[in-house]
Amino acid sequence: MIPRVGPLRRAETQPPQSSGSNQLASGGDTPSPRATTPTLVAAASATDAAGAGSSTSVNSLAAIFSSSGNPGGRRSKPKNDVNRTTSSFLMRSSPQETMSTSLNASIQKDTFLFFNVGRTFYWSGLDGKDPPVSYINFSKAFPTCHDVNMLTRDAKHLDVIIGFSTGDIIWFDPLCNRYHRLNKQGVVNASAVTAIQWIPGSDQLFMVAFKDGCMAIFDRDKDDQPVSLQSNHRNTKFHVTRAPKGSKHNPTSYWQVSPRAVTAFAISPDCQHMAMTSMDGCLRIVDLIEEKLIHTFESYFGGLTCVAWSPDGKYIITGGQDDLVSIWSFVDHCIVARCQGHQSWVTDVAFDNWRCDEDQYRFGSVGEDGQLLLWDFSVQTLAKPKVESILSSSA
Repeated sequence: MIPRVGPLRRAETQPPQSSGSNQLASGGDTPSPRATTPTLVAAASATDAAGAGSSTSVNSLAAIFSSSGNPGGRRSKPKNDVNRTTSSFLMRSSPQETMSTSLNASIQKDTFLFFNVGRTFYWSGLDGKDPPVSYINFSKAFPTCHDVNMLTRDAKHLDVIIGFSTGDIIWFDPLCNRYHRLNKQGVVNASAVTAIQWIPGSDQLFMVAFKDGCMAIFDRDKDDQPVSLQSNHRNTKFHVTRAPKGSKHNPTSYWQVSPRAVTAFAISPDCQHMAMTSMDGCLRIVDLIEEKLIHTFESYFGGLTCVAWSPDGKYIITGGQDDLVSIWSFVDHCIVARCQGHQSWVTDVAFDNWRCDEDQYRFGSVGEDGQLLLWDFSVQTLAKPKVESILSSSA
């Protein structure tokens, strides 16, 4: 019998009055620019020195995680000046002088927040007391998700990637106010971007999930070209199309994952595996090094919308349309608990790294019911696994 767990602590949250990146709509397969669902947000520091390490574009993901890179090498910048661009995709942005003034006023702060309201993408202090440091207005698409590269950030660089409802992707550096547009007009994939993340340990590679159930690895410094796909991929469980050796174009790798939207993905702490959720109700675990599907789990009901790994990589939590937070054992390949407490779809989950050890774990969840719930679970209280996953292999 799978145990039902109640929340440790309940906190009411006010649904935001405007949309934000990485939020899932209450209907359909893709994040909505007008959604008002709460999200657990990780703020980015812009003042720390950059860490060491980088990687190059390769045919095998194994090299991505084993490469130490050349941190002393020349840094590339986005190609286009935001204030001088003639692109109709960008409508307007904050003047460079205004950004410099706002940044100087906030220089003592070490935590900043990126978010969007409608078609406007903001960079702001976390307390919200001062005016935004900068902003960009987009004319033809809504931002749906974004990520900050914590490896490359320093006093002169801040690499942000933004996914859009049109499938477009923007690599943006707010410190130099420059950008580069990828997947322009959907040349690689024309469906909406549902999730986006820099690959840990890489200064130029990032992964993107799309509404049509596909995922792709992009190199920020490369141009794009269309992908040749197998015609019957919807009948396969998992298919990978890799770029030819020495290719100078994106994508580096292209995954056909699900017949419905991939809603979220998370890379394990050791960077060996990836967990991804989708609107077909499946949690899929992929071996990142081999790019091979190794496990598939099914939700209690409906689609899954969010996913997170425990800091030690032993457990995975998901939330979805069944209003439940489910705890899965990666080691035993099964579900170990379903957590009841939300009254509507669960929109985001995250572990508290400071409250997790070998025996005790704490995580939080937010939902469309406007609630933030905190949960504790102990390994000793979990039921012994009895049901294994649906074992899957790549086609």
